[in-house]
Amino acid sequence: MLPTPPARSLLTVLCCALVALIAPAAASAATLFDQTDLTPSNGRFTSQDFDFQFNDFDTEIADDFVVPAGQSWQLNAVAAEGTNTFDEGPETPPSLARVTIYANSGSGAPAAELFSQDVVATPDNYAFGFTGAPALGFGAYWVSVRAVGGGPTDQWYWRTAAETRGREVMFRNPGDGFNVDCTIFKLLRSCITANPTLGDARFSLSGASANATVVKPKAGKPQLNKKKGTAKLPVTVAGPGELTLSESGGIKAQSAAFEISGKTKLNIVPTGKTARKLKKKGKLELEAELTFTPEAGPASKVSKSVKLKRK
Repeated sequence: MLPTPPARSLLTVLCCALVALIAPAAASAATLFDQTDLTPSNGRFTSQDFDFQFNDFDTEIADDFVVPAGQSWQLNAVAAEGTNTFDEGPETPPSLARVTIYANSGSGAPAAELFSQDVVATPDNYAFGFTGAPALGFGAYWVSVRAVGGGPTDQWYWRTAAETRGREVMFRNPGDGFNVDCTIFKLLRSCITANPTLGDARFSLSGASANATVVKPKAGKPQLNKKKGTAKLPVTVAGPGELTLSESGGIKAQSAAFEISGKTKLNIVPTGKTARKLKKKGKLELEAELTFTPEAGPASKVSKSVKLKRK
């Protein structure tokens, strides 16, 4: 409840692109992502774009999902488990809901808005179809569901789970009406510190999935250290997963984990007979074998020729 008569405390309230209006569609599509199977909790949190006079209290919850490697998703429906009931009894949430899809930032938070649409839907569980979302390739994304409109007695609360899958749920209150210093997306638990039942939002996404080319890791130009006879190999991956450098070919094995897409530099260090051969000849060409195992989807491999020199 917003802090207008009848008033509630801050913790009670919190703990607990122009878009077109379309009729809710009965989406005949497969469920592509589902975390409604997470253990439910008593947590429920406001996620709502209130009427203009309550703009300072606008809130938004966003949770992550991953499109597997080798797939392209065309989303057209979302189902968010919600409730209209808090400690003081039932309320009357708006019959208008908003779904927004965000790209993933370099720090693992919602970034650029990719799509947003308002849809007439029936609370308390906002389950509705939408149209026009862009195709999403391999990688991490964020989805937000919000009630649109309403005031102190017309609130909607998104239910949460007792556990987390993937990245933790994020929260923001741009107008800082709740005075929690979360005007940009931050971890929900860092904004609402007094609630013991934090967890991911309970929701599912549906649509169509198509096969797509598996994106392999990209290796750049090696950066040689001639004094040591080693090199650093820049590698870029397109999404969350684990990158490994094989020990085959006399190279020291190593790995790097990615929560999001990004870059790293792997150390190309010769070992055993390979190191001795390099020391004797002064130069040596090796084949670095890289494997990227995504968080979801098939693994992909690529090799990169590295010419080591030692003076």
